[in-house]
Amino acid sequence: MNKEDRICDYTVSLKLKEAGYDDGCEYFWTTDIRHNGEYLGSDEEFELRCEGREDEIEYIPGGRLEHHWNYNDDFSDDEESCSAPDVYDAIEWLRLNRGIVVESSFGIMSHRFYGNVILKDSIVYDSKYNFDEPIGALNDALNYVVNELL
Repeated sequence: MNKEDRICDYTVSLKLKEAGYDDGCEYFWTTDIRHNGEYLGSDEEFELRCEGREDEIEYIPGGRLEHHWNYNDDFSDDEESCSAPDVYDAIEWLRLNRGIVVESSFGIMSHRFYGNVILKDSIVYDSKYNFDEPIGALNDALNYVVNELL
């Protein structure tokens, strides 16, 4: 598994930013700018705007993952861009700052992984789905946390 496979998706990353996550990250999500399905650089975007063709420009919030060391504070003026933490870093932050434990467990009978969320010593989420890899179970549990608990 390569490092990009362990990055939180855009929705999870954005909700973590809103919850106060500001640990340093190697990647960040930013707006993807396209024209006719092709990536646009800032110069091409500027040229289309100057030609009065801005209605042809498509903006996709969180559509592009960039590799550059950053903090969410770097994006305080940009509501759509955010740090893209590693799943394990996000889980550690939730445990240390919110007291939320996210873990995966292995089903001995199914030989599959399940995601769990523990809050105040009781399981509040036990995944209905099973996954081949622990990262899938952890992502499932993280989605529950950001949508239900933050």
